[in-house]
Amino acid sequence: MRTSSDFLWERYVERTGDLVLFKDFYGTRLGRLSDREKIIFVAVQKVLKNAGKVIFSTEWQKKIFESAYGLDPSMAVVVENFCGKKTESVIPEGRVFIGGTRFIKSKNQETLKEAFEEAKHDLRLAVPIERQGTFDSELELDTSKATYDTFIGRMHRAWAVILVSISEMSPCIIYDAISAGVPFILTKENGIADRVGDAAIIVDPLNKKEIAEKIVWLADPKNRAEQAQKVRRISFTHSWKEIAEEIVEISKN
Repeated sequence: MRTSSDFLWERYVERTGDLVLFKDFYGTRLGRLSDREKIIFVAVQKVLKNAGKVIFSTEWQKKIFESAYGLDPSMAVVVENFCGKKTESVIPEGRVFIGGTRFIKSKNQETLKEAFEEAKHDLRLAVPIERQGTFDSELELDTSKATYDTFIGRMHRAWAVILVSISEMSPCIIYDAISAGVPFILTKENGIADRVGDAAIIVDPLNKKEIAEKIVWLADPKNRAEQAQKVRRISFTHSWKEIAEEIVEISKN
């Protein structure tokens, strides 16, 4: 059984609008589940407990599921997500922040858009009057959808990637940013903190002011260059071949 995100948590957040963090969900919200969600919880537990092995992409999610669903730790393993080799850096085309993701409440897109507008306002106040007329066109948030190749092409030319979901298990968009050498702002509620280290600009997803401040900070070319160097120093890669070999080895054992 290979998990990805958490369907039950995402469904609850989408239904209620209650932006509960993933790490807090099972300890505080099970009493508020709808009848259908209660059935989902029981069904998921049964499926997980009857699997030969349960594969997670992060130790963070693995531990939360072990506690929430009563899983035997010996039956749960971690196979991390894909992270490709470094590609050649590209000079950014303007100050575009890539924030494309699914349009669901747990992705916190409304907070991101509001924080971005605050950041643009703060930056306009910080630049000389003679430049203010052109400044808006220099700072842009791109949340549009696209095919994978087109999306990756836009990311390569972007100023930064920004992901402020209320929780993220193992965000592929961040691993793609690492491969491309693009700086990123990331929610503190994530399962890959040990992989990204200080290359990540961490934000509290529920703190709009903090998100805006980090956008302003990263909009500075000097700070952007500093973060790009840190991203380039991340040595972690994880190929599809390695993922396949790890899963085959789990099957053999």
